[in-house]
Amino acid sequence: MQFLRQTLTSHKTNKQEEYDGDEIYITNLDAIANPEPLSPGQSSSETSHTTPTTRKRKLQALATTSDTLIELERKKLKILENDIARGSNDDLLFFESLLPYMKEIPIDRKLRLRSKIQDLICGELEVVQAMLSNDE
Repeated sequence: MQFLRQTLTSHKTNKQEEYDGDEIYITNLDAIANPEPLSPGQSSSETSHTTPTTRKRKLQALATTSDTLIELERKKLKILENDIARGSNDDLLFFESLLPYMKEIPIDRKLRLRSKIQDLICGELEVVQAMLSNDE
């Protein structure tokens, strides 16, 4: 990790007024992440130069990564909004609370139970409709 010392030190001395102690700036991240092998007579300072084309590719890759992260954050936000909306629906929460018990019931009995629940709901809807028609 000694090869980082020169990069970090030179940037710190050049940008001292911007450094607040919480961040470390690395000027040549690609050279650190993907070091090129040195030939026998080549020094490490000769490999740190980047061409404009390489810099463009790096910026495009960074932009693509940023777009991907933004899209992921949007998806996470949508999921959280859906969870919040589901949490405010008392009926849905009630039926979800019954799921562990429903899983223990054999399939043929489960079908009968579903039918009974639907009959109960239909009966309640008929009562509500009758009350509404009596009020008019």
